[in-house]
Amino acid sequence: PTSPDKDIIYVVYTNFIETLSIYWMDELPFMVPNRMDTVIESVHSEDGGVTWSKPVEVSPRARYNILFNQSTDGSKTEPELGSADGPRQVVQGPDVDVAPDGTVYVTWLDTTQDDTFKGQAEIYVSLSDDGGATFKRPTRAVRFQEPGFMSRDSSFRSWASAFPKLGIGPNGEVYVAYVGIPTDNPEDDGDVYMVSSTNKGDTWSRRIRINDDETGRFNFFPEV
Repeated sequence: PTSPDKDIIYVVYTNFIETLSIYWMDELPFMVPNRMDTVIESVHSEDGGVTWSKPVEVSPRARYNILFNQSTDGSKTEPELGSADGPRQVVQGPDVDVAPDGTVYVTWLDTTQDDTFKGQAEIYVSLSDDGGATFKRPTRAVRFQEPGFMSRDSSFRSWASAFPKLGIGPNGEVYVAYVGIPTDNPEDDGDVYMVSSTNKGDTWSRRIRINDDETGRFNFFPEV
């Protein structure tokens, strides 16, 4: 904000971090992932993309256990393929925008620990007031019912519609749009909603529905 003639490019993304273990089948070793951590990261460039900063972690890390290697009493056992125990949580689908005063906002989807494509999901927003060098503690913008991997009438990955889309107004107001399952009609595959903040994400408005149809038709892929 102190250098209006200086442009900064920001890029945000999800970093998938796999932890591998060696499993043996007879005498053959296999490297198998047993845990995946996800975290939203940000990089920025102050010279038109010629060089880039080191990644900065914007979100807390979420863990997705794939395999288990402990017995029910907590004692160590031989690694065993099977259903994962523990958390199955992912942060994904970030978006970034910059306010007129130079504040950087990043938003993303948190599937919570009830796994992806089902149950409750949350959207968080974090901001940076030092050009992307550090980010503030995230605030939750909304909690909603997460849509499935695909709708009943489509064969594409429509779950990505739950990824939040961010927009900043001329006075620094923050808008986030997303798709969720309406609480009053669980048979509806998804409606488009928006929440907003006028105090830099400290508090958020109640959500409003953008699409005005009263059917169960799927509304998807919003943008601000």
